[in-house]
Amino acid sequence: INAEYGETRERSIIKDEQWDEGYCPELEETRPCDTGVECVMVDCEVSEWGGWHTQGTSQTRVRDILVEPEHGGQPCPSLVEERDCEGGECDIDCVMSQWSLWSPCPVSCRKEDT
Repeated sequence: INAEYGETRERSIIKDEQWDEGYCPELEETRPCDTGVECVMVDCEVSEWGGWHTQGTSQTRVRDILVEPEHGGQPCPSLVEERDCEGGECDIDCVMSQWSLWSPCPVSCRKEDT
């Protein structure tokens, strides 16, 4: 029984000439709690995967825990996923800012009379 589901008590060995440590009785005892309340298992829930992040020749993505498992519910799956890039370096999508304003023209021009 896991202590999460019950109460536990412990004792230690007080060295006695008649007992060898290998033959001492149990040092821990656990029993279910009688709370009158039945625990409901809660399974782990995780977010969707985030975007891929490039690190040299591999890419990694992560997700977060939304609900922690409780009372023996399903544990959380892996929160990190990694993959190798084929052919060496990973292709990195170019991300650019918005265009700046146009700079002023360096030379003032005027139309010639013909």
